[in-house]
Amino acid sequence: MEKNVKKTLLLLTIFLVGFLNVAWAQDNQPAEPCVKMHFAGAVNSKYALLIMGAEEGEYTLDWGNGKTYKGKLHKTATRIQGNTEGQDLTIYGNIAVLECSNNQLTTLDVTKLPALTHLISRKNFVRALDVSANTELKFIYVQDSPLEQLDLTRNSKVDSLILTNNRLKELTLALHPTLELLMCTSNAQLKKLNLKECPKLKHLDALQTLVDEYDLSENGELRYVAVGMGRPLRTLSLPQNNKIDTLMVPAAGLKKIDLSQTKQLKLLGIDNNYELSQLDLTGMKQLRDLSCEGNSLTSLNLSDCRNLVTLVCNNNQLSALDVSGLDKLEVLTCFSNDLSSLNLTGCTSLKSLDCSVNSKLSTTNLPRSLTSLNCSSCSFSQIETAKLPLLTNLTCDGNQIGTLDLSTQTKLTAVNCSNNKIKQLDFSNCVNLLDVVIAGNPINGGISFANCNNLRYVSVNNTKLDACALNDMYRSLREKRPEDENNDLHGILLFNNVPGAVEVSRTQIATDKGWLVSNVGDGTGCQEDGVAKVSTESQLYVNATDEGWIISNLPADAREVLLTTLGGQVVDRYYVTAPSLRVKAPRKGVYIVSVDGRNSKVCIQK
Repeated sequence: MEKNVKKTLLLLTIFLVGFLNVAWAQDNQPAEPCVKMHFAGAVNSKYALLIMGAEEGEYTLDWGNGKTYKGKLHKTATRIQGNTEGQDLTIYGNIAVLECSNNQLTTLDVTKLPALTHLISRKNFVRALDVSANTELKFIYVQDSPLEQLDLTRNSKVDSLILTNNRLKELTLALHPTLELLMCTSNAQLKKLNLKECPKLKHLDALQTLVDEYDLSENGELRYVAVGMGRPLRTLSLPQNNKIDTLMVPAAGLKKIDLSQTKQLKLLGIDNNYELSQLDLTGMKQLRDLSCEGNSLTSLNLSDCRNLVTLVCNNNQLSALDVSGLDKLEVLTCFSNDLSSLNLTGCTSLKSLDCSVNSKLSTTNLPRSLTSLNCSSCSFSQIETAKLPLLTNLTCDGNQIGTLDLSTQTKLTAVNCSNNKIKQLDFSNCVNLLDVVIAGNPINGGISFANCNNLRYVSVNNTKLDACALNDMYRSLREKRPEDENNDLHGILLFNNVPGAVEVSRTQIATDKGWLVSNVGDGTGCQEDGVAKVSTESQLYVNATDEGWIISNLPADAREVLLTTLGGQVVDRYYVTAPSLRVKAPRKGVYIVSVDGRNSKVCIQK
């Protein structure tokens, strides 16, 4: 019996060892790679995915309803799309690239994709993402999602990281020797960013975060840096003799900035640092674009910036600006300063100048190359437009301009010269004109747009035009065309608010042509200029002169000439003593001139 017990124990031991070996072997079989995701949308909603395999193979879709769908998994892009059959989907396959954007995903489990190198998830609802098992990851792009935290401690191969417009509170970076691109803009709760272990970082975009300390002293490969628009920066340390060519630090609470080690800049943007009063640009020989608007700069020395193409320095406290000799400068925006001096000598490439809202600025040497000029709300008494034949846009409202010669402005498409002292304007050569504003000038007549065949916007508000002058202008307007409904104004517009005149002007002349008018007149103020012939039955001639009317070609037997209103009221009567009469012109109005109750003529005195 003892032998039987021993034999039984031996057999049991062998069985247990064998069972454990099998179980161990099963547990250590590599799990089939897969990704799991949950859709927030209703079943049968549309979805679309893009996957690429680490190798040629097969993928399987499993909706958890007992049905599976297989397909070829290629190393090139494989698109999977259709309608959801459930809210949970598992995709089996050795996936290297996963693009799952815009699918209303609430969960995304990639922990069983060891070969994953590229992950793209935009416009989903994923709050948490575990990539600790994805050690081959090189590219991560998560955008417009409620992602709150991302730990990349085990993802040392990542070279590009785009995490824009999420809800990140924490981003953990450690030992990332290959990271070159980091974009984490618009994460309003992100407070810290440690980049000391990212020696190859070239591009940093961290605008609109709460990070207020940037120690970039060890990031010697940086080329692009954009930080700010969050909390005021306490620290911004740039590398020694750095290679940065683009530096943007807007709305960062800067009081000063040290650019002494940043001499390769091509673009510098430091807008809206309200306490920044000095900017040292010494040695900035490569600088092409400078934007420093909304600061407290009182001076700006650009003598070393010979390659400057664009300068934006509006809303500062500059009293003088010297850009002379900057022959590559194309755009200058310096409005809302305290300028009394603007030197543009030698700016032979300047195309766009906005020096508006500088009330002390009364003169400057405008270059012939200008195509757009805005000098509104300054103190100019004249603009030598004859020297500016390339102008397409002229804005000079709110100055002291008495005359404005537009005879050479054949390219002009928009002009605003309102609220000046201009008494007359000639648009006959402005054949490309689209928009014109002459409001608030003492103009009393002579406005014609007969040659402006593409005109779409006119404002003559508060001019001195009377009803007859308004009517003349209405007649000069072009007819509306079907394509006018598709312009950005959705039609052709006329602002004609001239108190005392517009009410009695004949706005129907304009509206019949398709113009929308701001004020409607009844047409009673004026009919036509001078004296007009209405009836052709009579050979009676009435001519207006500076000294009155000459009524001629009277019949030989004529005895009396009668002047009456249209209502029959006698205004005056003249006895005929010769073949013609010279009489005093009546007041403005419409009259009937008749001879002995027979021959008659309707006349208009303007």
